[in-house]
Amino acid sequence: MTELDRDTGGGAGGAGGIGGPGGAVPGTSPQVMTVPAADGARLAVRVDGDPEAPVTVLLSHGWTLTAAGWGPHIAALAAREGPPLRIVSFDQRGHGFSDRGTAPIDLPVFGADLAAVLEACCRPGGSTVVVGHSLGAMALLACAAERPELFGGPDGLVSGAVLVSASAGGPLPEPSAGAAESGRRAALRERVGRLETALVEAVLNREWAARAAHRLLTGPAAHPRTLPLWRLAFGDGPDAELARRSAEDFRETPVSDIADYWHAFARHDCTGRIGALGRVPVRILVGAEDRFATPAESAAIAAELPSAELNMVPGYGHDLPYDRPDLVVRAVDGVVGELMSGDRLGGIRPGPEG
Repeated sequence: MTELDRDTGGGAGGAGGIGGPGGAVPGTSPQVMTVPAADGARLAVRVDGDPEAPVTVLLSHGWTLTAAGWGPHIAALAAREGPPLRIVSFDQRGHGFSDRGTAPIDLPVFGADLAAVLEACCRPGGSTVVVGHSLGAMALLACAAERPELFGGPDGLVSGAVLVSASAGGPLPEPSAGAAESGRRAALRERVGRLETALVEAVLNREWAARAAHRLLTGPAAHPRTLPLWRLAFGDGPDAELARRSAEDFRETPVSDIADYWHAFARHDCTGRIGALGRVPVRILVGAEDRFATPAESAAIAAELPSAELNMVPGYGHDLPYDRPDLVVRAVDGVVGELMSGDRLGGIRPGPEG
């Protein structure tokens, strides 16, 4: 690891990434550094909290966002009751202060980046809970598929996980013909979501259309009256202020990068290969109105991980962790509590009663 050179970070939105405002734990000074990826790209990393804490939480953000968006979560995690936490956050490659690198944009590359951060910042046999949202959750699934040895066991680096708005890719099972009315409505939502996905794919495959969509989402979307544009893309949930912040992050991402990331999502398929996550406690959160990573996709992940806890949140879409940071903190608490309940799981011993 090296100290972060803030003047030469090669990512898309430097001012809003690791070096951006927010998230510091009161009474501590965050450590800012870079971790080299396999292709030499520098990943910007920030560490908050007690360096001697028994539990590390690693936060992995979503597409076109940056680690700065975890600010409220970092503050809330530090203020919660329970064992102190060491909190690691990083900018995905091509985001914030992190370089885009030379490797082709693909989910296994993001999974390898996550593994690099884990190996640089977390102790083997220690207790690390990884929280991933959207792209960050898919990177975690890709990491589980490609590097299963990192999960669970006395020498593993990952002892728990929280997946928010996630997808393992691959085809979704068709709803059964005998589904109840609620099931039929869910099936209709799924089909609408697939149609919207196909529409986005068609737009991003045409440069002129992609540039027009980028201008539409990053200019007018800053105004509350154009929120339907964001709801079309990500589902219900975001308020006007959240849409404005999302528009700012989206604006900083080049159109060509947006298209590359989207095509990576289209190729993403970890189905049948994420069993390593079954060795550790897992919580899955998804907004019931999410059209980008639909509830059916979270249910498919839960089906591969029978011990995982799946929670669908009514009235929210793809930006669920930013609309409801309290749910992320609650999920982390649940995983930490599950780890604490064993004689020795992931390097944590039970604390004294009372």
